[in-house]
Amino acid sequence: MKSPIALLAAALLASGSTGAANHDVTVGGNGQLVFTPSSLDVLVGDTVTFSNAGGFHNVASTNQDPNAGFTFRCAVNCTDDNEGSNAAWTAVITIPESAGHADIPYLCEVHGQQMSGILHVTNPVSLQSFEID
Repeated sequence: MKSPIALLAAALLASGSTGAANHDVTVGGNGQLVFTPSSLDVLVGDTVTFSNAGGFHNVASTNQDPNAGFTFRCAVNCTDDNEGSNAAWTAVITIPESAGHADIPYLCEVHGQQMSGILHVTNPVSLQSFEID
């Protein structure tokens, strides 16, 4: 017979497995030098969609060291055309497991710290059930 603890753990696991979420961040727009929202709580596996609403911008994590766990630099895309653009670009990043439990600051390299934001990453731990005799 399973104990109430095992049943509770199984119920919590089932309720928490909703899958990855997408978070939208607006870049600039209306002459503003802002990311909206500028702070996000994200989980490993989530995606963040940055969309330029107007102005010459890009978005880049401030630590571009590839050994730091997770870096990105995007504008029209996140591979080769990422130095900034005034096009209505959209770029999507996925938060990898290597991001762990970290704060990942980012900014527009064109405008510096006056246009910055942060991703607060959490790597959720799945619950396991067990039986107590």
